[in-house]
Amino acid sequence: MLHKFLQKYHLTLDNTLIIACSGGPDSMYLLSEITKVHPQERLVVAHFNHGIRGAESNGDEQFLRDFCENNNLIFQSAKKDIPSIALGMKK
Repeated sequence: MLHKFLQKYHLTLDNTLIIACSGGPDSMYLLSEITKVHPQERLVVAHFNHGIRGAESNGDEQFLRDFCENNNLIFQSAKKDIPSIALGMKK
């Protein structure tokens, strides 16, 4: 199925793919499957920590960071305290 997706959008093994990943089961499955068909040096795993679940959100980010490090994947993340930003916008 991934081969068809890559062909449909004219993505080749030379393309760098950015995979948005939360660290949850669905995105981890996508990540594990895409690593089977695309060169790992051409994958970037992108994660955004919204800070909505506090320490659990931080744990998801660290889990994904560790997974990428252990599997030689490029990991990029950003973090914003969305609950605080939302409260500030209500004022």
